[in-house]
Amino acid sequence: EQSVLVLASDRTHQVGVAGSVALGGIAGVGDGVDVDVIVKKTNAWIGSGAEVEAKRDVRVLSFSDERLVSVAAAGSGGLTAGIAGAVNVSVIDITTQAYIEGKKTVAGTAYSGADVAADGSVQVAAEAKNEVDVFSGRVAIGGKAGIGGAAAVPIVTKNTPAFLGEGAS
Repeated sequence: EQSVLVLASDRTHQVGVAGSVALGGIAGVGDGVDVDVIVKKTNAWIGSGAEVEAKRDVRVLSFSDERLVSVAAAGSGGLTAGIAGAVNVSVIDITTQAYIEGKKTVAGTAYSGADVAADGSVQVAAEAKNEVDVFSGRVAIGGKAGIGGAAAVPIVTKNTPAFLGEGAS
């Protein structure tokens, strides 16, 4: 009763915090910036030319989990003016894939698609989970003017395929 399991799994938890406090006799100017970049590939596969047999199941599974917390804050104060800004930029590019590779040619050598046989089931699956929590804030106090702004810019790109390549069986 033997099975085959090909498993790829990756978990990323990241916390980024940026801040500033500025106080001035006439003016206080402060800025907080947090930039987070995550680029990740998580792949599980059976390669071209492979012959895999199992009395039970063959499973090719790829899992990815990303959790990002980003905080940017700024505060300023001055007798005349207070100017504060806070910016979060989070760039996440995730590829999570599971596959049985098809036919291919490498450096003039041809490989047939992978041949997978199971008396039970063949499963090919990919899953990606993402959680992004972004907090951006500012406080600006001045005798005549308090000026402030805050922005949060999350950019998320995900590619999560599970497939059988051409010529795989």
